[in-house]
Amino acid sequence: MESPLAAKYFSQRTTPGSLIISQATGVGAEWAAWPWAAGLDTPEQQQALSRTIRAVHEKSGYWFQQLFHVGRCTSPALVKLARDRAGLPNPPPYSYRGVSASAVAESGINTHSGEPFGEPHPLTVEEIHRIRDDYKRTAQSSVDAGADGIEDLAGNGFLLDQFLHDNINQRTDEYGGSVENRSRFVLEVVDAVAEVVGYQRIGVRVSPFSNFHETDGSQPLEQILHLSRHLALRGIAYLHVGEARVSRNLDVEANLKRLLDKGIEQDDLSLRPFRRLLRETLPENPTLTPTVLVGTGGYTAVTGILTVEQDLADAVSFGRRFISNPDLVERLRFGYPLTPYDRSTFYTHGAEGYTTYPTYRSTQVGISEATDISASASERKKKRVAIIGAGISGIVSAAALQRVGGFDIQLYER
Repeated sequence: MESPLAAKYFSQRTTPGSLIISQATGVGAEWAAWPWAAGLDTPEQQQALSRTIRAVHEKSGYWFQQLFHVGRCTSPALVKLARDRAGLPNPPPYSYRGVSASAVAESGINTHSGEPFGEPHPLTVEEIHRIRDDYKRTAQSSVDAGADGIEDLAGNGFLLDQFLHDNINQRTDEYGGSVENRSRFVLEVVDAVAEVVGYQRIGVRVSPFSNFHETDGSQPLEQILHLSRHLALRGIAYLHVGEARVSRNLDVEANLKRLLDKGIEQDDLSLRPFRRLLRETLPENPTLTPTVLVGTGGYTAVTGILTVEQDLADAVSFGRRFISNPDLVERLRFGYPLTPYDRSTFYTHGAEGYTTYPTYRSTQVGISEATDISASASERKKKRVAIIGAGISGIVSAAALQRVGGFDIQLYER
C-alpha cells in the first residue's frame, strides 16, 4: 500500500506536464516481491494510491502505474508470506516456489529473506494466460485509482524479462526457442493492458544491456530490438530503455566486456539502435502517434541534458537523483548543483531521506521566493570545461553545454 507520505513525496517532485512513473506494483497479492511491495488488490490499496495520484494531478502532472511480476526473484519464505497475507494459507501444487519461464534458479541469496532463491516452477501455458489476465485486472485497478497510463516493466530481471533471455527461458513451446517466441508473453501482456488504456497510454521498460537477476541471454540486443519493433508497430506511447553503463551486478567495464563478447558492436551499446528503429517503425494504425524513446540509467545533470541535446533520446528519466532533489527540474533548468543522495535511506519507511530533502532555493540564505531565479543562476560560479579533439561530437557537446549554462568552455581543435 502507498505510504501516507507518498502523496507528499510525489507532489514535491511534480511540475506541470511532468510524467511520474510509480514504483513497481505487483499484479497479484500472492506474488508480492517483498514485504513492503506495492499492490492494488484491495480497496484500501486503491484508495491510498488514489490520494497520491490526486496530489500529482493537482500540480498538473501525469501518472503512469508501473506493473510487474516478480517471477523467480523471490524465495519460499517470501512466497509463503505473500500467500498468507493474501488469505491463501495452502501452498500451490508446486509448493512455495517462485515461477518463471523454465526451472532455472537464480544463484545466491535473496536479500529480503536471507535464503536461496530456489528452483522456480516452470509456468504452464494456462498459468501464463492467468498472469496476463492479472496484468489487465491490475491495469483496470490503476485506472480506477486515477492513473493516466501504464508502464509494463519488461526489464530488470523480473518475470517478463526472464522470458526474453535464453539462459533462463529454455522452453520449446510457443513461448520459447526463438526471438519471436520469447517476445510473445510481453506482447500478449501489452495487448491485454491496451484493452484497458489503449496503446497510446502504455510505456514499456526494457533493460537490454544489463544482467539484472542474471538475465544474460545470448542475443540481448537482437531480442529487445525485435520486441521493440513490435511494440512500435502497435503504437505504444514510449519505450523506456536502460543505458549500457548501468548493471546492478557488474561494474561498467565488466558489463561492456560481457556485451562485446556477445558480438554486439561497441557503437550499438547505446540508445542509438533504438533511436534508429523507432524512426523507421511507424504504428500500423496511421492515426496513432509514433513511439518515443526515453533513456534511463544513472544520468547526471550534464549527461541527461546531453542525451536529449544530441538527439539520442526524446527524453530521459531520473530516479536516484530525483529522490534527493525534489526540485530536480528547476535545478537542471538553471544549472543549480544537485544534492547527493543517501543510499542508506533508500529502502527505509519513514520521512527521513524521503520527504526531507530541501529545495535549492530553501538552502540559499538571503534569497527570497520572489528573487528572480534566472538572475541568481547567471551569478553562480561557472565550471571550466575543456573539450579536446572531439570533432563534430565536440562541437555539438560544446553547444549543448552552452545552452545548459554555467560552463566556461574552451574547445581545442587542430
